[in-house]
Amino acid sequence: MLRKRPDPPTYPTITELLKNCAAGRGEQTLFVEERPGGCRVTYDQWSRDLLETAEKIQQLEAQHIGLVCDLTYSCILCMYSVLVAGKVLVLLEADLEAEALEKYIRKADVDLVLYHEERVDGAISCCDSLQIPEFLSRPATGNMSWPTWEDDREACIVFTSGTEGETRAVMLTQRNLSLTNSY
Repeated sequence: MLRKRPDPPTYPTITELLKNCAAGRGEQTLFVEERPGGCRVTYDQWSRDLLETAEKIQQLEAQHIGLVCDLTYSCILCMYSVLVAGKVLVLLEADLEAEALEKYIRKADVDLVLYHEERVDGAISCCDSLQIPEFLSRPATGNMSWPTWEDDREACIVFTSGTEGETRAVMLTQRNLSLTNSY
C-alpha cells in the first residue's frame, strides 16, 4: 500500500519560509558551487548572508529591483534578499538583447538593475544599475533581523512567455512565492 507523503509545512510569506528553512540545520551544507572559485555555504552562513544583503537592499531607494544574472551563489543571494528586504524583485533574462531588456525594465517600473553578466555593463540606460560584486562589497551593520511582511505584499514580477502575443508582466505576492517554494 502506498503511503501518502506528508504535506510540507506552509508559511504565510516567502520571508517566513526562508527564515524557517534554516532553523536547526546549522552547519549542514545548503549550497555548493562546483566551478572554479565556487563556494560551499551552510544554512547558518546563508541566514547571515541573506540578512546582511537584505539590509543593504533596504538601504537602497529603489523599490522595484531588476536582477540579471546566472545561477551563482551571489545571484541567488541577491534574489532572495530583495524579497526579504520587502522590495519588488523583477527577474530579467540574462540572454535578452539590450533593447528587449530595457523594454521589460520600463514595463515593470524598475528603479535599479543588479547584474552579473558582463555584457549588460553599459547596456542599460533607462535606470540605475550596479554589478553584483560591487553591490555585495558595500558595508552593512549586520543588525537586521527577520522582518514580517503581509502575505499579500507585492514581491516579484515575472514575465509570461507571450504565447498569445506580447509578453505580460505578472505580479506575485509574498504568499504566492511561499506556496510555490514549499513543494
